[in-house]
Amino acid sequence: MSLEFPRQIDHRPVLPVLLGALPNDLVKSDSIVPIGAEDGRLIVGVLDSCDDEVLAKVRFICNRELKVVVVTEGAMDYAIQRYLAK
Repeated sequence: MSLEFPRQIDHRPVLPVLLGALPNDLVKSDSIVPIGAEDGRLIVGVLDSCDDEVLAKVRFICNRELKVVVVTEGAMDYAIQRYLAK
């Protein structure tokens, strides 16, 4: 896992390849959103990069390595709204 800190979540539409990457209930309950893909890894935005349980769950669900990006609460709220509006 790699960690990038911090990152802005921009106003581009959610990439079609990311839609459905994570279950909606997981996105809402654990404040984690897919925001991109790079070199076979799923880039996820999180509020807490130390929550190993959530990150392990996402790696298992996606069967991919993760690149973790810490985002602000405002950016997370915006990203969750965009993701769930799919």
